[in-house]
Amino acid sequence: MQIADTAILIFSRTAREEAAVKQFGYGKRRDIQIAQQLIEHTHKLARLSGISVVESFSGSQHGSNFGQRFVNAIDSVFSLGFSRIIAIGTDSPGITTSIIREVHVQLKNGILVTGPSPDGGVHIIGLCKSDWHPTAFLDIPWQTEKVQQGLSDYAKALDLTQRQVQELSDLDNNRSLLEWISKTGFHNRLVRILNSILKDSPGESFFEKIGQEVYKVRYEWRRGPPGLA
Repeated sequence: MQIADTAILIFSRTAREEAAVKQFGYGKRRDIQIAQQLIEHTHKLARLSGISVVESFSGSQHGSNFGQRFVNAIDSVFSLGFSRIIAIGTDSPGITTSIIREVHVQLKNGILVTGPSPDGGVHIIGLCKSDWHPTAFLDIPWQTEKVQQGLSDYAKALDLTQRQVQELSDLDNNRSLLEWISKTGFHNRLVRILNSILKDSPGESFFEKIGQEVYKVRYEWRRGPPGLA
């Protein structure tokens, strides 16, 4: 049974566009396959939550920049009659149905919810229609390290209560991909699928690459925050 008043908005590029931007480091064809698996994983997760799902991929988005496209996508969901939105991308596979349901509970209490990422962005946003002010939302510095702060400023300016859920990393490059795999483990179904993509590659699989590089990745991340992709 789906929750009628809330929608999950999946806001993303296509797999080809994601691979071009993220450049996971395994060649064009395999990077696209990796991006496609992340998209499919996100869709499956969203459906399992029991909440209605609305897709907004780049081909159906309208606007000259990210902020305009995102605002228009949210407007379109509210115009369908939903009173609450949970917006997610496709590059944070650490999102779980538990996190989505936690956001939904907070939304029912009229709270603006965000899920921070280490680079200053967010992996999830929960928003009520009553708290929706497109012009102010558009002014948030999207696609920068100041998105979290921008959302906090949005909440303060409109006198909204804000809560945060668990911090999760976005998979923006090879380093963040390997770090996520090392933390998640090879028992995870998505990790095994991603590894299978590389089985016919002349290079190394994730299993081989993790063994050689994950210590280096962890060491570099302990030295300071990763650079923005």
